[in-house]
Amino acid sequence: MKIIFIFLLMVNIAVAVIIQHSPEATKVSEAPFLVDPEKIVLLPKHVHCLKWGDFQDKDFVQAKKAIPEQKITNLLSAELKHDSTMYWVHIPPLKDKESANREINKLRNLGIASFREESEGKWMNAIYFSMFDDIVAAQKLLRELRAKGASTAVIKERNILLKKIIIYEPDENVEFKLKKIAEQYPGSTLEESACERI
Repeated sequence: MKIIFIFLLMVNIAVAVIIQHSPEATKVSEAPFLVDPEKIVLLPKHVHCLKWGDFQDKDFVQAKKAIPEQKITNLLSAELKHDSTMYWVHIPPLKDKESANREINKLRNLGIASFREESEGKWMNAIYFSMFDDIVAAQKLLRELRAKGASTAVIKERNILLKKIIIYEPDENVEFKLKKIAEQYPGSTLEESACERI
């Protein structure tokens, strides 16, 4: 048994020495040859994109889910903004779900259709119309709501973290679909921009 082991060890050492000293092992590897280097296309640093926002966390998640539902498969990313002072136009939280439903029916009868009901947290049963970064725009909406009969609507100043969704290289069809989705999110804007390629 020892003889077989010593024999196999000697064979391994001999093969290793032969491989190390063969002419092919000493060749320096050459850089690959480019067939047609003039056909290489450099991509621009920036690409056309759409920035959609500004969203709070909850609306950001909902808006991001709405994009694939419209069969939009473009590359997406998010852009964070720092805390911003925003003006929230809303009806303060009502005592229970039944009261909130009565208020929602009243708003619909008044012809007001663009709002959302908050369903959790300390703002549960509040009715949210829109959020603005400009007090003048918030006051304008409040006047319009009160003129229609929504007398309990108010403005509250809030500091919140806002986000944008970035959609890279959209075609006309994608832009059309995004405009339709954006209409469901009052106060959000869809703006064309040039974004750094990722």
